[in-house]
Amino acid sequence: MIVARAPAVKTGWRWLALGLLLVQACQSLPPAALADQYLHRGNESLMAGRPEEAIAAYQQALQADPKLPGAHTNLGNALKGAGQIDQAIVQYQEALRLAPTDSYARANLGSAYAERGELDLAIAEYHEALRLAPNLVLAHAGLGFLYADRGNLDLAITHYQETARLVPDRPIIIYGLAALLEQAGRLAAALEQWERYLQLVPNAPDRPEAEWHIRHLRISLKR
Repeated sequence: MIVARAPAVKTGWRWLALGLLLVQACQSLPPAALADQYLHRGNESLMAGRPEEAIAAYQQALQADPKLPGAHTNLGNALKGAGQIDQAIVQYQEALRLAPTDSYARANLGSAYAERGELDLAIAEYHEALRLAPNLVLAHAGLGFLYADRGNLDLAITHYQETARLVPDRPIIIYGLAALLEQAGRLAAALEQWERYLQLVPNAPDRPEAEWHIRHLRISLKR
């Protein structure tokens, strides 16, 4: 994800016998339970940074239950993680066909559109996700990044602030918020966020840069 800045800122093998036993056990399960088992396996692989394994598991879940919106959404996430953006969008769209009010699927669709460079579509999907779920972090963060890229500092700051309110201990968000506030000339608020950033990550590799901002902001505020 891209964070706006003032100066240029800145992923075992299973035993064969166990695998065979799992397959045999799965084959005896009813479709819904089988789908849930594959869905869980896909989630574990995705969280472990193995999108290709996750894709295979989610596809098996959908073979067992093609109308499972969560499997379509998570398959989209795995495909996106593997760089298959067009295929990911298809899965998010199918998830929304099955569950039109799924804010998570809609926000992920926005993220995929953003990666494909279709920023107007991305912004529209993020806003619709927030209409459905006003506190959805993914949508606020996505809008913050996109509006920052477009130079709309006021809207970018608004969504960064909402993201920081919802997840207050994310250094990358505090860093981006500090940089945006400084660009917007809101010096006291920027100073507070730079100091907050160093409180969260006192050994940050970019500490000298953050300290530079803090020094200069303090000088500016004394004038």
